[in-house]
Amino acid sequence: MLNTEKPEKKGKPEKDCYQRAVDLLSRRAHFSAELHTKLRQRGFEPEDIDQTLDRLTGQGYLNDSQTTQLWLEQQLARKPQGGRKLFAGLLRRGVDADLAQQWVRELVEPEEKRLAQEAAERWLARSPNGKAAGLARHLERLGFATHISIQVVQAARDRLTA
Repeated sequence: MLNTEKPEKKGKPEKDCYQRAVDLLSRRAHFSAELHTKLRQRGFEPEDIDQTLDRLTGQGYLNDSQTTQLWLEQQLARKPQGGRKLFAGLLRRGVDADLAQQWVRELVEPEEKRLAQEAAERWLARSPNGKAAGLARHLERLGFATHISIQVVQAARDRLTA
């Protein structure tokens, strides 16, 4: 009977940590924490990963601030979302809370009412007989601030059922 199992690799992985990180970054921008996790999953030692991340940061290939801005812009281009949901998404990806809050304040908060109105329009198009409570729940799930959701629901009340 043939043994079809691959032998365990021992010693140094095929590619070094730096090269693997560069390969990952060549596909898309990564947050530092995200890249750290991926490299750890590939069997690299924490010390090697930390040195690699420091090197990439020093070379300008790894920049959490730029990646945060890019990620937010991409999310907002896909669909309107509120600051709370976007902030939570950044935290899940390992972004520092202060950095995440800074970018949400800069990119999302000035546009949040317009984004909520856009989200409401999309919901109203799909739910022509929708109720105010349904629209409010929808805006809440998308992470819009409560005061903005209330304003948007009130502005749309003539198009909503009781």
